[in-house]
Amino acid sequence: MNFTTQFDRELVSSVPLYRHYPQLLPLIGPEFGHFGKRLLLIGESHYLPHLDESGREITIHHHDESWYQANENLLDTTQKKWLNTRENAGSGENQKYTSRAYSIYRNIEYAIKESGFKPSDTSNMFNYVAYANYFLRPARTGVSLQVTGKDSKVSYDTFRSLAQILEVDYLYFVSKLAWRSFMYMNEDRDRLDQAQVRVFPHPASSWWNRTSPAYSIEPGKPLTGKQFFIAALQRDQIFRTI
Repeated sequence: MNFTTQFDRELVSSVPLYRHYPQLLPLIGPEFGHFGKRLLLIGESHYLPHLDESGREITIHHHDESWYQANENLLDTTQKKWLNTRENAGSGENQKYTSRAYSIYRNIEYAIKESGFKPSDTSNMFNYVAYANYFLRPARTGVSLQVTGKDSKVSYDTFRSLAQILEVDYLYFVSKLAWRSFMYMNEDRDRLDQAQVRVFPHPASSWWNRTSPAYSIEPGKPLTGKQFFIAALQRDQIFRTI
């Protein structure tokens, strides 16, 4: 796992939830922004298993107030691993991951490689971007988070701080649920300075490999979600080809 911790002190001091659950800190690649633009990739949410290590049902994340008022001391080792952004997204080696649940990361990596970006080290393409899940309360396994007003506010405030601290050029949402929540809260578009926002289908969904008129660069030429993502990387000149 490769990541930089150079922003951690400011992130932890600016975002209270990172103090409560440091596992949720974003993965920031050691080469973030060094080969072009500063790209923050944004997924949906983490998950927690149904049962804890002692076999009891995990309910701390079922209600927003209980989750945001608690902290990592109420989590066992397995739960902490499920929430660890850096340990999960950064665990791939040569685009291979140990869990099928990590196909989102593998598919993003392949797309970045196919965009024409060819750095000397391609073992993990997350070395060159930042990644975080938008919702900071985990969902129940197998279903999307039932987003509350509290979830929306905490997530939006956190990502405002995150984008500003990292001086992000582009926000690429790979979750439409997260993007909708963000756009609803982001009525004043100048709040994130000049960061440009894009939205794509989830890389683990069927739409990643299916064409849709919604994924078009040229009229009448629908692309797959993956092709649309690659075209955006190229059009936005996220990476300098080397």
